[in-house]
Amino acid sequence: DVAGWQAKALEGQTHPGDYAVQTNGTIQLGAPENIGVITGRLLVPTNATIILTGPLWVQGTAGSSLEISGNARFQLDDDVTQSVILADGRLTFSGNARFETDDDESDLLIMTTAPGTYTPQTAAVVINANPRFTNAALFAPNGQITVGPSASGLSITSFTAAGIFVDSNAKIDYSEGLIDAAFNPAGPAGGSFSVLPGSYQNLTVYNE
Repeated sequence: DVAGWQAKALEGQTHPGDYAVQTNGTIQLGAPENIGVITGRLLVPTNATIILTGPLWVQGTAGSSLEISGNARFQLDDDVTQSVILADGRLTFSGNARFETDDDESDLLIMTTAPGTYTPQTAAVVINANPRFTNAALFAPNGQITVGPSASGLSITSFTAAGIFVDSNAKIDYSEGLIDAAFNPAGPAGGSFSVLPGSYQNLTVYNE
């Protein structure tokens, strides 16, 4: 419910322009108590701990919404069991950030609607590091998740995208596969991949 999340985010404060995290300490973001809307980009070059108190809508600038170059940690407030980071633009990870919740009963969704219309070949998420998504889902329904060669140990609970491009030397560890209820054809363990003809693949599949 993108419109519902946006409306909830608007109940918080609005920060005009880019919001750059400048501390290695702890900050709080998310409606309704804190900043719920950032009209520019969220820039995280530090190792801050970012506590999400509710939905956060990052509208972005020039097609980019979230740029993480530090090793920040994103987690839910103690009183929050579900939250979402909603972005209009591209997500770029060049640092080893962590998105995590305390247990399986809590949920964190990181979603981008980039590039705005369904374009599987356009990068909506670019990963050039080893972020970890624990009990957190990465969702890019309109574009591609691009995993670069520097992502030698990307760990993610679940992800959904219109397409995925994995460069050489990259490694992805995931728990649940694709979490789209409308995914078709359905595959084992919640999701499956189809490989572009002509691509080279070396896949190891574990079924427990």
